[in-house]
Amino acid sequence: MNKFAIINRQGVSIEALETGSAEGKPVFFIHGTPGSMNMYGPQVEGAEKLGIRLLSYSRPGYGNSTRSEGRSVKDAASDVADIADFLGIEKFAVWGHSGGGPHALACAALLPERVTAAATLASVAPYGVQDLDFFSGMGEYNIVDFKLLQSDPAQWEKNNIEDVKAMITAKKEEALESISSLLSEVDRKSLSEELLDYLIEGTKLGCSKNVNGLMDDNLAFMKPWGFDPAAIKVPLQIWHGREDLFVPFSHGEWLGRNIAGAEKHFFEKEGHLSLFAKKNYEIQKWLSSYL
Repeated sequence: MNKFAIINRQGVSIEALETGSAEGKPVFFIHGTPGSMNMYGPQVEGAEKLGIRLLSYSRPGYGNSTRSEGRSVKDAASDVADIADFLGIEKFAVWGHSGGGPHALACAALLPERVTAAATLASVAPYGVQDLDFFSGMGEYNIVDFKLLQSDPAQWEKNNIEDVKAMITAKKEEALESISSLLSEVDRKSLSEELLDYLIEGTKLGCSKNVNGLMDDNLAFMKPWGFDPAAIKVPLQIWHGREDLFVPFSHGEWLGRNIAGAEKHFFEKEGHLSLFAKKNYEIQKWLSSYL
């Protein structure tokens, strides 16, 4: 495991991590919201088995990555390209879970000469687009958060600070209770000790200093992304479960309808976390086949 930092083309310091197989096929994993460059143990083990050089980074504002206030989803493409340049990597695959999904799509859309294949799992879709009710089917916790962002940004920021502080200091049972409206039954059952530790550790590493990364993610999701997902031409998989209350199934359906040629993997009895736990190996195996 190698931790390092780069200065991106905007002069922002980005912390990054490489693990898996050191000389393997390069695959970027883009973390969710909130999160950090830390990775799920079985995901790393799978990468080692598949001969994948697994790369990740903390988006600006998370962990030790300095903030880039006002950043857009599209900026992830230049961050990933800068990390790849630093490591001397020309071609790579990329995938993202949850809030990492839009950022993986940015790489696919804006770096077609470098991204060999991409995938999203439980990805957010653009806000304010036709044929998508952004909030329908979403758990109450996220609805309240996004609505407050729109109506009272100052109170929204205060709530984010308080919520994250409570989550990273609470006992595991209390942390789960705080997001109970987002946990479908299948997701609750999928929360092994290892998966829960990964999620809590990602929040701690990403947000212990401040909640800038979390806030900037959500602000970026609610404004134009800076690219058209329909422009994506590289091989793409879209994974989503109908029992997802964090990011409703309709978001995956919208992406599937609007990105021609995307390979859709939709599941009736899976959720936001269960699908990640069960399918990360399969996704990485597919991505590695294009390298």
